[in-house]
Amino acid sequence: MIPGLSEEELNWVTEQSAERLVKELDPNFIGALEENMNDFDDSSILPSELEEEMKAFENENIPASTRESTKRYTEKFKTFLSENGLSDQIETMPVRFLSKYLQYYYYKLKKMTAVASHPAH
Repeated sequence: MIPGLSEEELNWVTEQSAERLVKELDPNFIGALEENMNDFDDSSILPSELEEEMKAFENENIPASTRESTKRYTEKFKTFLSENGLSDQIETMPVRFLSKYLQYYYYKLKKMTAVASHPAH
């Protein structure tokens, strides 16, 4: 704890620091991810009817609380992508880019958690 700062003020400073870090350090990473995005053909392997049937089956067999959590966290991920200048069209995004964006998202979450746990660093 920093003397003279409330926990709320410390959290705000930590959040601002993490956001600045994202804006300052990430253009090269983001550029590298998006450089070849249009060169990749990610056609569906399965027929669309089968994909729709599988999705409906999953939705019928997943508890409502899990579906709601999934929607909430999907929206948080999409918001993160938009705020960082990345495409939030995850439903149609090539799998290899979605994988990298998820990896980037988790990296940022871990880094922000580490900064929050150790604000002096």
